[in-house]
Amino acid sequence: MTFLDKIQETSAFLKDKGIQAPEFGLILGSGLGELAEEIKNPVVVDYAEIPNWGRSTVVGHAGKLVYGELAGRKVLALQGRFHFYEGNPLEVVTFPVRVMKVLGCEGVIVTNAAGGIGYGPGTLMAISDHINMTGQNPLMGENLDEFGPRFPDMSKAYTPEYRATAHEVAKNLVSSLMKVSISVLLVQLMKHQQKSVLIRHWEQMQLVCRLFLKLLWQPTQA
Repeated sequence: MTFLDKIQETSAFLKDKGIQAPEFGLILGSGLGELAEEIKNPVVVDYAEIPNWGRSTVVGHAGKLVYGELAGRKVLALQGRFHFYEGNPLEVVTFPVRVMKVLGCEGVIVTNAAGGIGYGPGTLMAISDHINMTGQNPLMGENLDEFGPRFPDMSKAYTPEYRATAHEVAKNLVSSLMKVSISVLLVQLMKHQQKSVLIRHWEQMQLVCRLFLKLLWQPTQA
């Protein structure tokens, strides 16, 4: 079975489960999995049931796919992702995004918990660019024309229109939304230093991020 065959097989399986024409994909990172509980009329599928799907081994990632309505839009949310540092090849890491495209998603919102110099707990950030320092590339191998050209334009990898909307929505939630570029590293650098993060800051961050994601596409509604 080719890689494209696997994508088609998985997409057909999810359609049979009742997942039809989602507008947006939503990849929920650490601390944001609870947002999926606010999705109305949910269709929930455990990762273990989905053919060709990876497994999430990170603590706190539920490992479930949730489809339904959030803030008036049909969304397909992933409670947990597959990381390169877990030993997954990049075709497994990127597989869910390709499936989202086949199912009809017009865009994907990716979230994660990250750290950086000069940023305190609870800081809301919007990614504007990234630097791949892994020495690997998800575009390696046979190119699938159905998903775009061999060498896509990376100058606007993170849609400017979506980022502008994010900054506008954030004005009502936080004092500022930091514009950041991130580095993608080969090793896992995030440590479980829970003592350095106050619980109230963590809970506040979850609340603000969840409100932010729900409001993100509301300005475009009729």
